[in-house]
Amino acid sequence: DPDQLHPYMWAVKGHYYRPELAFYNFPYAFGMLFGLALFFRFREEGKAFLPVYRAVLQKSGRMTCVDLTRELGFSIEEKSFWQGGIDLIRGRINEFETIAGMEGEV
Repeated sequence: DPDQLHPYMWAVKGHYYRPELAFYNFPYAFGMLFGLALFFRFREEGKAFLPVYRAVLQKSGRMTCVDLTRELGFSIEEKSFWQGGIDLIRGRINEFETIAGMEGEV
């Protein structure tokens, strides 16, 4: 909704674009990719993944992400964990390119 957009958000949120403050954006990027990777697993495994997801929600914040995922039978230290979420993003980009008539141009 253009009426709700802040026209100068890019200017008032300058910390988003300062490389020396990259740590500020890391939790957002990590959270998004982590969530997408979990969603990919849900799409692959269906309802069988729900107990694992519930355990993630119950135990996150009580241990490191590395320890949590290892306990639940997967590892964020493996490329394959992240690849599912990245593939979802890639699919969204491809869909946008198709809708925008840009297929194969990028």
